[in-house]
Amino acid sequence: MAGRPRNVEPDVALDAAMKAFWAHGYQATSMTELTEATGLHKASLYQTFGDKHALFVAALDSYCQSTVQALKACRQANPNPVAALIASTEAVISKCSEGKGCLAVNSLVEMAQADPDVEKLLKQFRQRVENFFAALIEQGKADKQIGKKVEAKPSARLLTVFLFGITTNMAAGMSASKARKLMHEQLRLTLQLTRKQLDRP
Repeated sequence: MAGRPRNVEPDVALDAAMKAFWAHGYQATSMTELTEATGLHKASLYQTFGDKHALFVAALDSYCQSTVQALKACRQANPNPVAALIASTEAVISKCSEGKGCLAVNSLVEMAQADPDVEKLLKQFRQRVENFFAALIEQGKADKQIGKKVEAKPSARLLTVFLFGITTNMAAGMSASKARKLMHEQLRLTLQLTRKQLDRP
């Protein structure tokens, strides 16, 4: 396959590489698959991103950044903090399409313990998600939509762990509808919500 010119938009090639890693994992994605996905010759790929590991870290970081941006978009679209919590968890579930799961969680399972760069990146990502949820929980408490006895930080940590666990099951074949149902129930139990609060138009 002919390679793209070296002045190809890096974001386009990075997105293509991310999808390849997401579909197959780091170890199983060959340089041949990466050159075919990005349209770049191996030399151009190395000159643009470095080696395979550097490309993977860049792709994983891009994935994490886009997920955080999706969460922020849910917050902007939903002034109600409970609605924003529901929408943001659903956005993550929708992104983790059936059979593929979450690239961040997949990478945690495959690489984090043996790769300091991946471990650091994923810890930062998890903390950003926890902080996002905690801020919404605090706002929900201030608005008296969430009980005052609910502790924001532990609850945010629990929701984050549960959400990432669901995406692992999605990689193994759990449907998005089932994942959303389970996530709604966890939100209800953790934040002491009523079922009516979970019924969004």
